[in-house]
Amino acid sequence: MNESQVFGISVRGWITVIMVSTVCAMAIMKINVTEPLYSLVTMAVGFFLGQKTNKIELSGNSTPKTPIA
Repeated sequence: MNESQVFGISVRGWITVIMVSTVCAMAIMKINVTEPLYSLVTMAVGFFLGQKTNKIELSGNSTPKTPIA
């Protein structure tokens, strides 16, 4: 699966970083952040991290490691 990248980071990653930065900047400047924006950022982060987890599972490199006693 080829995806578009800007400076080595996926476009999904950039969008997620921009959204999280916006909420953080609004909180620092004491601007009221409404619930829809929180929900949107949470969904974007969940989608981005969910996609990364899915890629790791599908790669086939998930060999169980036994702890060393």
